[in-house]
Amino acid sequence: MNLRWTPIFGEFSGIDSNVLTFHGKPTNWIDAATGKERDDGGAAGFALCDAQFSGGTISLKAIFEAPTSPASVSIALAVDVGASKSITIGLGIAGALVAAASNDGREWRPIQGAMVGVAETIKANKEYELSVTIIGTRVLVKVNGAQMVDFVLPNPVAGLPVGMNVLSKSKVTISDYEVKSEKPKAFIVMQFSTPYNELYKEVIKKVCLEFDVEPVRVDEIYSQGLIIQDITRQLTEAAVVIAEITPTNANVYYEVGYAHAINKPTILIADKSIKLPFDVSPFRVLMYENTIDGKGRVEEGLRRHLQAVFRPGQPI
Repeated sequence: MNLRWTPIFGEFSGIDSNVLTFHGKPTNWIDAATGKERDDGGAAGFALCDAQFSGGTISLKAIFEAPTSPASVSIALAVDVGASKSITIGLGIAGALVAAASNDGREWRPIQGAMVGVAETIKANKEYELSVTIIGTRVLVKVNGAQMVDFVLPNPVAGLPVGMNVLSKSKVTISDYEVKSEKPKAFIVMQFSTPYNELYKEVIKKVCLEFDVEPVRVDEIYSQGLIIQDITRQLTEAAVVIAEITPTNANVYYEVGYAHAINKPTILIADKSIKLPFDVSPFRVLMYENTIDGKGRVEEGLRRHLQAVFRPGQPI
């Protein structure tokens, strides 16, 4: 995959090739704790590529000329340039060998469970391969093939731009930046009976496939583990959850609650003839009629919800 790069800030060269060089240098900065200027900082760089990413694996190779603190190279996910929001996962962040942090537009905050090792183990002029795999909101990070961390993101990254962050006092070479996208999954939560099985096969599954999203129900999963483990894993690894909540089904409501607790995008669907329980009624619910005309309307409504998750800003 040939990527095109746009530097947002920082001094990069080789931007039109598969080998980019960031020209780091010592810089002065203001210590927020003391309000005093210090001269031991490193230059920052950020570049955005033209790939859209909804899950899969992003990898790069990096060589630090002199990895003295601060020095880091990271993969940037869920980038919103205008709002200065992103998630960064990489080498040398916050003095760790591997760490992740999110920026809400105001400040960087470390992501819990995503920090391991110390940056001092990074050696000069040695090539490091960084690999970040995203499955829904689950993240697996490897360095030189060894798995470092396995954690859950606070929010999904589906359909948002990606790039790289660099911070260094000296030259850093980045090569072989690759984006290997995989088909996102929609985990379908519902009672397994008529007419909900027909709704799944004739509407939900059909519309998901239009968006190149793989629909999965727990009764379609074959494994030797506990069912509850399969369910929680699928909820974590799904890009979106679609829940049919018409019957008062304890299993369905448990799974919807779990999805909300982990900030998973969740589309609620219900027959318009029912009165929703109090705890669910404040949420936006796609109501439908079990008629021929109602089928077309729920299809259109589901398309609009999936559009908002996977293709924000694009015409339907």
